[in-house]
Amino acid sequence: MKCFKEHMKLCMLTLMCILFLGVGIRAEAAPEKVTGFRQEDGNDTIAVVQWDYISEEYEYRLEWCDRQDFVGASSIQCGNSACMITDLTPGSTYYVRVFAVDKDGKEGEPSPVIEVVTAPEAMEGIWQTGASEKEISFSWENIAGATGYRIIYQKVDGQGKKLDREKYAFAKANENSLSLSNAAGSYEIAVYPIRECSTGYVAWGESETVTMSVLPGKVTSVKTETKVIYSASGKTFWGFSMNLSDGAEGCEYELFGSNGKRVLKKSVAVRDLQSVYDKNGKATSKKEVLISAGKIKKGQFMKVRIRGYIEIDGKKKAGKWSDYCYFAEGPQKVKSEAGTRQRKLSWSPVKGANSYTIYTAKSPNSKWKKVGTTSKTRYTVKYASAASKGKVYCKVVANKKVEGKTFTGMPDGYISWSW
Repeated sequence: MKCFKEHMKLCMLTLMCILFLGVGIRAEAAPEKVTGFRQEDGNDTIAVVQWDYISEEYEYRLEWCDRQDFVGASSIQCGNSACMITDLTPGSTYYVRVFAVDKDGKEGEPSPVIEVVTAPEAMEGIWQTGASEKEISFSWENIAGATGYRIIYQKVDGQGKKLDREKYAFAKANENSLSLSNAAGSYEIAVYPIRECSTGYVAWGESETVTMSVLPGKVTSVKTETKVIYSASGKTFWGFSMNLSDGAEGCEYELFGSNGKRVLKKSVAVRDLQSVYDKNGKATSKKEVLISAGKIKKGQFMKVRIRGYIEIDGKKKAGKWSDYCYFAEGPQKVKSEAGTRQRKLSWSPVKGANSYTIYTAKSPNSKWKKVGTTSKTRYTVKYASAASKGKVYCKVVANKKVEGKTFTGMPDGYISWSW
């Protein structure tokens, strides 16, 4: 029995030693290895990194270097599982690792080394290099440290209103130009320099945003709308309405006399074009260009054509010309001679006219009634065909037929008489 008791004491002593040594081993064990190490955010001089939380008992030491062997590395102490590295170089890659540190200052194993990147410096130069009716070409300045470029573009109207969802494109580091196909109208285009690291994190630099347009399509529906006098200047202008492509920065027009010789060529910025309103006073999509009446020769059919343009590198690049719009003021000197229940009219010829149409009305602002057409410069208005049996207003309109289409002139006022 005595031997048994001595043996039990020895076993208990051995067990206590084991427990004591075990506690000592746990107390002196190194901190755990950091996991989940990653880059979360940053800009051109800052990188924000984060890792999985271990325990409130630990702090961390972050170490980084632009060399993989960490020669000349820098380090900082971090109190939680995220840290910000500052004063970095834009468009650069750094190698980073983190150590868990216990309260006694003992460090655990380093985390796996990861790459972190800073964003390249801001984009400062984007410019349009070309255009067609369905394509925009542009270039940009290459930015140091960029591993590529992300392009974001979105269709807009003339006031910058977004008309479509954003679309995306990508260019490699050694590329500095791109063409957008199947385009139409105007686009806001932003080019972001980026730097990507092996973990997949992408640091975006700041972009410059530029509005660019395709080459304007053919101007359509050119029509003589008005002849107006601006009281401020006292000058008279003819107004020509048209359908001008979205994105056009202006229009260019050419004016020709009846002999086919060009009288005037001029460019007008879109901001100087007039709005065209419907009968309810609502603005339409059409634009109107004003041409000085001093350039319009009376008594002949003239013609005008218009095309839209954009500016690329300070130079105008124009689209296709519209079809010709023929117009005339006159005829001049309409005379009337009284007869028995009729009125004999005569007028000066309009050069280039094929025919003349005669209209009558009860008043200048009432509906005009067509009473006849003639190829001559005289016509007799019968009492029975006139719009009024009392006082009659009459105007003569010159017509010109070109390739099956008839263009009408603008009467030089009207005459009146009473039956």
